[in-house]
Amino acid sequence: ILLNEVAPRPHNSGHHTIESCYTSQFEQHLRAIVGLPLGDSSMKTPAAIMYNLLGEEE
Repeated sequence: ILLNEVAPRPHNSGHHTIESCYTSQFEQHLRAIVGLPLGDSSMKTPAAIMYNLLGEEE
């Protein structure tokens, strides 16, 4: 396993979860903080794309 970043917060690469997953990364984060069981992280869509519009162009 290769990790290039650990972000103990909601991360922009997970924003797709707002619409594509049963439980978004924001709700999962809050559940973890307050000690609730994590929600269903499965996708409600066959696929999702998140495109970052900010930042440097390559």
